Amino acid sequence: MKQLMLIGGLTGFVLALLLGLAVPGRAMPSVFLQSCVGALVGGWLMRWWGTLWYRSLAQALLERRKAEIQAEIQRQATVKPSNRI
Repeated sequence: MKQLMLIGGLTGFVLALLLGLAVPGRAMPSVFLQSCVGALVGGWLMRWWGTLWYRSLAQALLERRKAEIQAEIQRQATVKPSNRI
């Protein structure tokens, strides 16, 4: 989760920096402040998205495991016991 937040923050900073530098006549402190806000927003968004992704992945794995257990129960119910002594 921390790595996703760092990636989001870095992406937000760089994107806001490039957009700020693309506008002619902008003062450097203003561009830097805009980049810091972009890093904050990017980090928050990646944290939110990462949390949703992690929960979705955990739920999918749980459902898959339940389906495997159900299939095993069904398979064992259909297997006839052997007549060995």
